[in-house]
Amino acid sequence: MPPEGMVPEGEQRFVLILGERRFRASKMAGKTTIPAIVKRVSEQQAAEMTLVENLQRQDLECLDQALAFAKLSTEFSLTQEDIGKRVGVSREQVSNYLRLLKLPPEVQVALRNKELTYSHARLLLSLDSESQIMKVARVAIAKKMSVALLQDMVMDSHIPKDPPESRKPGGARWVDPNVRAEQRSLEAVLGLRVRIRDRKGKGKILIEYGTVDEYGRLIRMLRGK
Repeated sequence: MPPEGMVPEGEQRFVLILGERRFRASKMAGKTTIPAIVKRVSEQQAAEMTLVENLQRQDLECLDQALAFAKLSTEFSLTQEDIGKRVGVSREQVSNYLRLLKLPPEVQVALRNKELTYSHARLLLSLDSESQIMKVARVAIAKKMSVALLQDMVMDSHIPKDPPESRKPGGARWVDPNVRAEQRSLEAVLGLRVRIRDRKGKGKILIEYGTVDEYGRLIRMLRGK
């Protein structure tokens, strides 16, 4: 046998890297020839090209997309910005998909089973802990919550607790609807968890980030870059 990677003299060998679906469709249509581009690439380049093509499928599930992004990052040492350029999405979108892999396994299963959507998952990731994520996810699944209802539930879980004297006996803490609306608006714009603590017109805004990339993006947005 010839050495690995070598082809006997006079023999030509080609490997299909991209366009497998089109190739199969052409065979089914009875075509004997199809237009093709011949390139000499390394095994790593071929693997990367195949993965990128799969990522561009419209029917790819969000978790599969997240796993593919993670593979491009770990096996091919691509940054989130590099991945975004190859796939045709923003760096922020790559970051959002990768964060799905931080969800508890139980929630990932629910996401794959379509009991939860990508938008549900994004909201759950803004919660404080794994146990809280699982608790809220179970309620959302059991009640078949819409994204809007889940958002209300998640936002309520972010409400900072006031001292006992500021609460009415047996009642829930009242939150100015304008403050809550601004909090939601900021989270939508920044793609990060935001908490607004307001008391009689004074307070503070807390913006939380989970990765160095998210920190860098936040700083650039605040600087207007």
